[in-house]
Amino acid sequence: MLLIALLARGEPVQAADDTFNLVLHKRLYTDVYAKDQAWYQNDGQRAASDAQIMTATTGLNGVTFSVYDASALYQAAHQRGQDTQTFVRQYAAMNADAALAEAKQDNLTEVATATTTHDSALGEDGIAQLQLPRTQNGLPAVYLVVESGTTGTDVAVDTQRDTAPIVLSASMVDAAGAKLTTVHMYPKNLVYARDVYFFKYGLTYDGSEVRLPGAKFVLFRRSTDGSKQYLAAKQPDPLRLRWTTSTNPGSDVDVGKFTSQASGLVTLNGLTLPAGNYEFAEVASAEGYENDAGAIKVTVPDRMYTSAGALVPVVVNDTKLAATNSGQVTQAAIIKGEPRVYNSEELPPLPNTFEPPTPGGNTPSHPKTPNTPTKPGSTTEHPLLPNTGLFPQLGDVGNWILSSLGFVVMLLVIHFWKKRETTRA
Repeated sequence: MLLIALLARGEPVQAADDTFNLVLHKRLYTDVYAKDQAWYQNDGQRAASDAQIMTATTGLNGVTFSVYDASALYQAAHQRGQDTQTFVRQYAAMNADAALAEAKQDNLTEVATATTTHDSALGEDGIAQLQLPRTQNGLPAVYLVVESGTTGTDVAVDTQRDTAPIVLSASMVDAAGAKLTTVHMYPKNLVYARDVYFFKYGLTYDGSEVRLPGAKFVLFRRSTDGSKQYLAAKQPDPLRLRWTTSTNPGSDVDVGKFTSQASGLVTLNGLTLPAGNYEFAEVASAEGYENDAGAIKVTVPDRMYTSAGALVPVVVNDTKLAATNSGQVTQAAIIKGEPRVYNSEELPPLPNTFEPPTPGGNTPSHPKTPNTPTKPGSTTEHPLLPNTGLFPQLGDVGNWILSSLGFVVMLLVIHFWKKRETTRA
């Protein structure tokens, strides 16, 4: 929502009163799911410590502001008959990016920049102070203050919503009509982070799909050198996610684990992700299923809405996620069960092969080890697949008979060969 500093045209100021101090208090609303925040009327005064703008927010360091001279632009609008409120409110529908583009289009001069930081005198984070002239080219100064960068912050912020510029006059006065030597302004941001989820499914041998509970996953991102950083198990401040490295994330207790529910749903257990690219990795499959899902890729866009107001969705494995409701996956989305990540059902083990009993009826001292199951497509016989060999599956008795017949045939061949050689001699 636009933060408005009411303009006071005033008279040209004297040389002894040629500057004023602008103090920007950058405040961050930390509710990820908030659609709107209470509007704060900037009157140039410092807000009380128990004011909502202070109690419902936190100071945000690392935000850069650009200050433009809009004095001539304002005077020209006034001469055309445009009142002050109309001039100010033309920026109401703009976010920071649009305001910067407007300043460039109007050829406004950038007169100062400042970045918010901790101010020990005020005891606050998110403070930027600038000393500004009260006049510009002989005119009472009017300034356009625009958020121009958030790359220095350690929290992801929404650069579209609630980032409208501040329009203020250098001749602002207090309730008694005295000019303010220090002007306090409270621009704000909303934190930006998104929910991520998917559904775990199993593919059975009969071709059906089932929802799989109990599969475990870890989430990682890649650093600039390509190494993996895993989302940590302990998150003291959800706005500032903690990441860790690990050589064995599946068993590392410092790496967060996320388990599929009865519906197959996998979430981050209330955590949200800022813009970026991530991957889930399966570290423990559901019982009876292979760990063969492969990479699960996540893309969190850098904005919530398009310029036309349409939601920009999070994407998991090329599937767009339906919006959550204040962090909860909706019942409709659970019923639909998308996006889906599949595991294949494991082959059941083959039964033990038959071994003839030893003389006397005693159990063999070394029973045979069951055959190792193989996947469909291999040459090993499988009880679920048709027998395509020349002989039926006879078991150990059949194998013993065939071996004996082969031995007899070999003896007969040797006998007839020797008889033939004797006849020749």
